[in-house]
Amino acid sequence: MQAGRKPRDYNQDGCRLANLCDEFLTAKQNRRDGGELSALTFQDYHRTCKVLIFAFGRERRVSDIGPRDFERFRVSLAKTRNPTSVGDAVRRTRMVFKLAYTTS
Repeated sequence: MQAGRKPRDYNQDGCRLANLCDEFLTAKQNRRDGGELSALTFQDYHRTCKVLIFAFGRERRVSDIGPRDFERFRVSLAKTRNPTSVGDAVRRTRMVFKLAYTTS
């Protein structure tokens, strides 16, 4: 339970990717505002969410995104980024989706 509210069940209510990204960024913004996170790191998280929404679509249900989708996403990242940058983007992507997993 967070702030006295029951966490959203992303698998049952058909949460859209845009909603997940909004919640993720809100949590990170709170950490940034509290001095726990740098502005640069927050910008990286914001950029990652924009790329995810571009790749999968704002209205895509989180529960409908599977391993093949992530593999195609990784391949598309590798076309324009170096291996270190791809790894960083994958790590941040995992963080976004971990929010859906841990609150469901």
